[in-house]
Amino acid sequence: ESYGLFNFIFSITSTVSMLAVFGLQSAAQRIIPSHENAPHIIHAFMRFSWIFTAVIAALMSGLVFAILALTYTQTIEPKIPLYAGGFLVAITFSIMRLHVGFLKAYHQGPWAISYETIFRELPILITVWVVVLLGLSLNNTSDIFILYGAVACVLIVTSALTIERLTLSTGIKIETNRIEYKKWLMIATPMMLITTTQMLLHRSDIIILGLIVPLDDVGSYSFGAKLSLSLIHI
Repeated sequence: ESYGLFNFIFSITSTVSMLAVFGLQSAAQRIIPSHENAPHIIHAFMRFSWIFTAVIAALMSGLVFAILALTYTQTIEPKIPLYAGGFLVAITFSIMRLHVGFLKAYHQGPWAISYETIFRELPILITVWVVVLLGLSLNNTSDIFILYGAVACVLIVTSALTIERLTLSTGIKIETNRIEYKKWLMIATPMMLITTTQMLLHRSDIIILGLIVPLDDVGSYSFGAKLSLSLIHI
């Protein structure tokens, strides 16, 4: 049951984070290279993307988990810690996805791929080990999400410092207007639709099953799906 609950909440946070980043991670790969001679525009775009993504992620995940708290009855865990952990992970996932786009825009392909695959999954392994070493119950999914979010925050700070070194020194005056913000969002919106559709195709089965069947069945389905996917790649 706990494994099914973890996959259900994890699928929701992944989908929300993809929506919240609003395609800006893909738009960065067009906007940043096209303004190599205008570093103040790059800095303004990155600052706007960070703020926009964090705010949208907080609003969307807050709304989603508030609805779950009022309507979802399957979980036997305290709802506030569980959904607070999911809320934290949704925000950190959004920022991490945005950073991947920044790194790819600066032609840091290997680092971006490692960050997107290894470093986004590594906190789960670290979190599980921390839970075991601290003697916490693995049945308490909320502990795992809260610790996972905390580890992800450390990775975000690290990658933000790396991205900052790739761009400009501090103390640069940034001047932008609403027209530029609107233009950036217009570039990002079609990309958001594409990436969100891909995420829904990948995660919607877990979310739908989590809403209509017992969590034990969700866990069994998720394990079987991941195992079959691994066999396909092998």
